[in-house]
Amino acid sequence: MRGGKSVFIAAGEPSGDLHASRLLRELSRMRPDIEAAGVGGRQLESAGMELIEDLAADAVMGFFPVVRALPRLRRVFHRCLERMDARRPELLLLVDYPGFNLRLAAEARRRGIPVIWYIPPKVWAWKRGRLAEIKRCVQKVLVILPFEEGVFRDADIAVQYVGSPVVDHWVEHVPAADQIEKLRGGSEHVLGVFPGSRAHVQKSLLSTFVDAAALCRDAGTPWRVVVSGGADMRAMLQPLAARAGLEALVHTGSALDIMHAMDAGLAASGTVTLELALAGKPFAIAYRVSAPVWLAGKCLIDLPHFAPVNLVAEREVAREFIGVRSPAGALAAELLRLQGASSAEEMRRGLMEVQQRLGPSGASLRAAECVRDFIEGA
Repeated sequence: MRGGKSVFIAAGEPSGDLHASRLLRELSRMRPDIEAAGVGGRQLESAGMELIEDLAADAVMGFFPVVRALPRLRRVFHRCLERMDARRPELLLLVDYPGFNLRLAAEARRRGIPVIWYIPPKVWAWKRGRLAEIKRCVQKVLVILPFEEGVFRDADIAVQYVGSPVVDHWVEHVPAADQIEKLRGGSEHVLGVFPGSRAHVQKSLLSTFVDAAALCRDAGTPWRVVVSGGADMRAMLQPLAARAGLEALVHTGSALDIMHAMDAGLAASGTVTLELALAGKPFAIAYRVSAPVWLAGKCLIDLPHFAPVNLVAEREVAREFIGVRSPAGALAAELLRLQGASSAEEMRRGLMEVQQRLGPSGASLRAAECVRDFIEGA
């Protein structure tokens, strides 16, 4: 005999697994009778969801990895349908993972199962045609970037901005004073380096960031370089730092520790730029792409900026160096410019704008409240 309301959750990547698990914990506190099953990862399982398949552990990205994973993804997809047919949920909750979840939403629609999508596809960047399919299959979307609300509302899709999980993460993380002191190492100038989480991005950016720090050193600013990454990052960093004659280390703990300790930063374009905005420290953004990819991107993606911090600000608060020649020189020049009091203050004002637009913490709670209200009103 089933107890309370039943929710089927579909999340396919580590970040989605994390965001979904936080939502489920909040929902379970409000409605202890909630029964959750679905696909995701161990964080969702620890939050109380019956894990049908661990998709997050073997998340794939890129064309060829996805093609190789198709047989498994098809099998998982059909397991989801079989479970929903056997134990019909009151709601299908999708979290990110657009390719898989868009198909699952269509199947839920055929079965008359309502759908909420938390962190929907980035239709504002590419594949705007997905808006029509989302409108057909999804009852409500919950977005985590403030400008997304207008995109879905203009498409006549029920939408709510619930806040950014990045703010929750920032508020919850309080590094110990001795940790900050250790990262600073008594240096006057500490440069935080955030080369991304994907190996191919790390390899393309780390040498550029180290070279930029060396150029700053040659211009009179001796940076102590602290890189955010895993243990494998050390093997990449050591020869680069030795060649450049720089003091550099890898911090394998939270990237937020570095943000509290640093004076300025260099980062790959991504969610980390929103975390840096919350830190309120000057930084610059880079991304290395080949000429063909750059030209294709310019044709396919109609955006004034690429980094989330600038998309939220709706202007270039942090300078982006994407697909440029001699990126190390450009980044070094920007770091030196940001040492000027007026330039640093101008950027801090822009970052404060971003902080205000992101709003207060509590994204997971507000998202859970939306799910609860929808279930109770069904």
